[in-house]
Amino acid sequence: MNIKNIVSTGLIACSVAIGVSAVGAVPASVATCGWSPDFSSNVGGQDDGYYERGTYNHCAESGTIKIKINYTYASEEKCVTNGETKLYANPDLGALRDAVAIGQC
Repeated sequence: MNIKNIVSTGLIACSVAIGVSAVGAVPASVATCGWSPDFSSNVGGQDDGYYERGTYNHCAESGTIKIKINYTYASEEKCVTNGETKLYANPDLGALRDAVAIGQC
């Protein structure tokens, strides 16, 4: 194999590797809408339905909605704007279970 073939083969291999890594990347704008738990090693830690923290992502372009945040022992309602809202376990209400949209504010 001459040097021209070696360089050509190397360039093709690099192009394929770069193409594969670009296809595998997920843009940040493709976030999950609605509730998504953040797994931790403290409360729950696994997908057991009890979470220390989570995120509610309101994907609309604008506007405010009311969500119901369900905890182990009770629930509460909160108005959120578009984008991500971080949610945390509440010492009085328990671990996070989930959050769902229930209407407009």
